[in-house]
Amino acid sequence: MGKTTVREFFKGSVLTTLLLVTTVTVLIFVAVLGIFIKRTNSLISKMIYTQVKNQLSLLETTIENFVEVYRESIHEVVSQMVNVLKNESKLDKNIIDTYVNVYLSYFIPPFGEIAYEILESKVEMCQIDGHSFTIEFDTLTRRFYFRVFKKILAKKDIVITFYLPPDTFDSYLMKIDFSDYPLINKLILFDKQNMRTILRIENKLKRNNFLVSEKISYPGEMKLFGRSLQMYIETSYEEIVAPIIALMSFVLFSILYLSMRFFRYSNHLVVEIEKVERALLDFQNGACRYDLHSDLVEIDNTLDTLRYTHELIFHQIKELQSSNARIEELYSEVQELSKELRDAFFDFAQRLATVVEGFEKETAKHVYRTRMLTELIVRRLDIPQDYKEEIVRYSTLHDIGKIFLAKELLNKPGKLSKEEFEEIKKHTIYAKRLLAHPRFKVALNIALFHHENYDGTGYPFGLTGDEIPLEARIVKIVDVYDALRSDRPYKKGVSHDTAIKIMTRGDGRVMPSHFDPELLDTFLSLEEDVKLLYQSTTVDALML
Repeated sequence: MGKTTVREFFKGSVLTTLLLVTTVTVLIFVAVLGIFIKRTNSLISKMIYTQVKNQLSLLETTIENFVEVYRESIHEVVSQMVNVLKNESKLDKNIIDTYVNVYLSYFIPPFGEIAYEILESKVEMCQIDGHSFTIEFDTLTRRFYFRVFKKILAKKDIVITFYLPPDTFDSYLMKIDFSDYPLINKLILFDKQNMRTILRIENKLKRNNFLVSEKISYPGEMKLFGRSLQMYIETSYEEIVAPIIALMSFVLFSILYLSMRFFRYSNHLVVEIEKVERALLDFQNGACRYDLHSDLVEIDNTLDTLRYTHELIFHQIKELQSSNARIEELYSEVQELSKELRDAFFDFAQRLATVVEGFEKETAKHVYRTRMLTELIVRRLDIPQDYKEEIVRYSTLHDIGKIFLAKELLNKPGKLSKEEFEEIKKHTIYAKRLLAHPRFKVALNIALFHHENYDGTGYPFGLTGDEIPLEARIVKIVDVYDALRSDRPYKKGVSHDTAIKIMTRGDGRVMPSHFDPELLDTFLSLEEDVKLLYQSTTVDALML
């Protein structure tokens, strides 16, 4: 994730997060509302269906029981009336009306209405004790009735219809209480056979149209005295949806309000943070802002800390500047003393070299040629200048230990015995007697290790490779080359080409593996300078 400013962070990341939270909240509300409505619809429809079905069953049972109570008496009275009518010589409407009113008026209170009609003989719908008997429901008037069929003539039947009170149906179905179902807006019973609405109950509470759902047809079918009825329910979710919408509106308003407040505070915080940024920038430039203050305690404390820190640093810088002048003065004095001490040691080394020169003239030449050859090599090396100077100056002390050997042994013209050679080898160790001071560390390394071979075959310790100090490896090459070129009591010096051939190919005593290969390559690259050096014939010509 890349870096961003505080302002970009608040305007980008935080506000985007708030927008995302708002969107997700709305979607969750809508999804939950949809699921709730769907499940509530199904549950309420099932409950209402069960209640309506139970009421219809109860109604049907009640009517059957009611009819059963009067069935025998009606049968007896109708039979008496029909027997009397059969004795009449002539039957007309007035006579039948008279007999019906006389015989059947007794049944008027329990029944709402009694009617009759004379019909041609027809197929009887139901025979009960010799009488045709059935209970039916008139969907137009919403009334229940039953009929009694009796023959009065050979081809004539009298059909007497007993109607139940007109409010019988409503008295049961209207008992459905919507108070337990506040979501129900309308309940409709529909006669599928006659395509007619037989019952419509509406909730008395006033509903908002936009909160009313579509009609729901419950799949179950109900029967009422043989008629198939279908139930429809129209639901209203005002009772539930309104509080949910109010809650959702409150949540969204709260989020919007918090977003605006947060945006305001974030802008204020950005302004205050920018004060710290300006103060830090001035602090980096060595200035201090005393005019910046914040109403936020933490930021104001930070600004105070910056001012205090600036003042503290300013005073410390003043003190350091004062101290630095004295330190520089002391450092100059130390450098001067160090230079004087260094020169003193170099002067002492030169005087020691003079002691070596006193042995014989050829030894003096060897000492100074060693210094010149060493200087040629170190000029090509990437090492500190002080280190170079020490190697050159102290190279003249490589054989300083020989002053502790007998002069006769050093100048012996013939071949040395084994014991004598072992004594000669000790001159490297004897050098410690004069060069033990830490200031002579480089000089001691040269005197002590310049006879060590790179392959470990040298003396006095048999060191190998980088175990041998660099200064000793340099003087090793120079010492061997000059020894090959120089005349000694026991041998004659060789030419430059012969010396180089011996050093690069070997002659049994001197082998190429005795030298550091990189330093040997450097020495070979200086061939012309080396030849020019050996053209000088006097010691004075070799001195620096």
